[in-house]
Amino acid sequence: MKRKTVSVHFRLWDDVYDSLQNEASSQKVNLNTLLNQVLSTHTRDDLLFEEEGFVKMTKNTLRAALSLIPDDKLSEFGRLAAKNGPDARMLARSDCITLDTVLDELRLSSRSGWYSLNEGKRAGKEVISLIHNLGPTTGPRQSAVLSAYVTGLFALVGVRPKITTTSTSVMIEY
Repeated sequence: MKRKTVSVHFRLWDDVYDSLQNEASSQKVNLNTLLNQVLSTHTRDDLLFEEEGFVKMTKNTLRAALSLIPDDKLSEFGRLAAKNGPDARMLARSDCITLDTVLDELRLSSRSGWYSLNEGKRAGKEVISLIHNLGPTTGPRQSAVLSAYVTGLFALVGVRPKITTTSTSVMIEY
């Protein structure tokens, strides 16, 4: 997609410039692309996460937190995560909650580090894969939480997707 651009001039500290150059090189993108990605993430995601009270945590901390939730409460935790916050975020970004805003919410959550998201089509249906990497012990627990979370989000728009889980992923067909 071709986007309209503007030319601007910024002054950067030497060490910040060097870090950006190194990161652009390691990602095999030009500096302009990297700067657009960084600024977009900050203005579109980070500020919203901060306003919402999101807390960044390591995967080890998430593993520990998930291990403390009893097996029979994992789905309830996922449903609560879908009920407490996403609707307000979706309404803040759009004037109503639709399938598109639910999909945008899943994309936003993926950028926060919960999982990576892949979208495609299979047999005429839309398919989304949420892939996480919490290991063999915690992975199935994360899949249970994500499955309930996704079910709760789609319920907001009256959609009942087919959900398949593995120890490292949740696949959604709708």
